[in-house]
Amino acid sequence: MKQMRLNSFFIHTILFSFLFTAEYSDFGFEIFSFSGDARTHSLGGSPYEESMSLNNVYSLNNFHKKGKLSFSYAEYYSGILKYFQSSYIIRNHKKSSFGFSFLHKKIDNIPNTQEAWDDVGGIISQDQIDYGSIDYYDDQQISILLIYSFTSKLGDVGLKIKPVYTSVLDYSAFGVSFDIGINKKINNNYGIGILIKNLYSLNYWNTEKIFSRYPTVHISNSLNYKRILLLNEISSSTSFHDSSFNVKLGVETSVTNKLKLRIGYSDEQSFSAGIGFDHSDISYSYSYSPNFHNIILGHNHQFSILLDLSKIKL
Repeated sequence: MKQMRLNSFFIHTILFSFLFTAEYSDFGFEIFSFSGDARTHSLGGSPYEESMSLNNVYSLNNFHKKGKLSFSYAEYYSGILKYFQSSYIIRNHKKSSFGFSFLHKKIDNIPNTQEAWDDVGGIISQDQIDYGSIDYYDDQQISILLIYSFTSKLGDVGLKIKPVYTSVLDYSAFGVSFDIGINKKINNNYGIGILIKNLYSLNYWNTEKIFSRYPTVHISNSLNYKRILLLNEISSSTSFHDSSFNVKLGVETSVTNKLKLRIGYSDEQSFSAGIGFDHSDISYSYSYSPNFHNIILGHNHQFSILLDLSKIKL
């Protein structure tokens, strides 16, 4: 029955795609490229199946109990970009789970000077600048991500629907993308996963332009060895024009039962580090990245809280 539902999902997605003619673009779904919580961010963005960063996990499992709730806030590039994500597990059964995330990304307080002078390709002098026409650049994205998982012979299968609203200055767009992922536990210590991100996507702008993104293939590994957790992910676009690989690595070590130290690396954000602390069934995490690849833009900070509402007595 579940296999039939999965086949139906693919068939309807493919048929739906023929209704639209879209250009391919690398932009439009940036909100889904951020680490959903500080733990993931400090591990270089490496996904881990026991995480409430639903934007990054491939599927849900027994860790995702009904009532688990997380909040995460980040400031990238020394506060130029602000990012918020909250995730909640609505239900979980023995063989299926369902959860959602609210995501918000915002860029503001950047002077927008495109209307302040006529750029004719020459050198601009101060008397040619209309300072009264300088306003501020505003860019924001909002999404409510839905994820449904079920257990199969292949492992834990996750299906994501990711609607998104984008506004940039006077332009706006409504879009949606779909992911499918699988996590498989090989044994108690080792797990592997594969994800097709943006299996199909559409972004419709108020200019009547429609864009899509090429799918990307992600492969992850996780290894628990005593008090050390090792994570990595390799991903690549399916575009023939851009076949470059992106590598993410993460290491977490338990100093005590309640205190964890983390370090990571990715081709996107360079090095990162963080700390995690558990107290009274509440998990706190903090991460920092100096952003060496774009150090002129400033550093990144992220803070997260994970609650298990089923254990909290009201």
